[in-house]
Amino acid sequence: MKSHKTIALSLLISAAQFTAAQWGPQRTPKEPDPVVKSFVEEVENNSQLEELAFELIDVIGPRLVGSPGMEQANDWTVAKFKSWGIDAHKEEFG
Repeated sequence: MKSHKTIALSLLISAAQFTAAQWGPQRTPKEPDPVVKSFVEEVENNSQLEELAFELIDVIGPRLVGSPGMEQANDWTVAKFKSWGIDAHKEEFG
């Protein structure tokens, strides 16, 4: 019975060492990259996602290809981009 306990203890210690080796040494957190930091700050402080999603989903609604809803969404998108100073226009397709 004692040999079973010894084997079990040895296996437990080996597993713990293997797991610790997989994790590697403890690392100190680095200062985030300035570009990443600016993206995070923009998302947290100036996000317009909810407002834009509300306009497209709740105001304009479904947009099947060739439907009036799709045309309205395209016009809304061009107008929104232009209001942000982005040169935008609709393209013909199909």
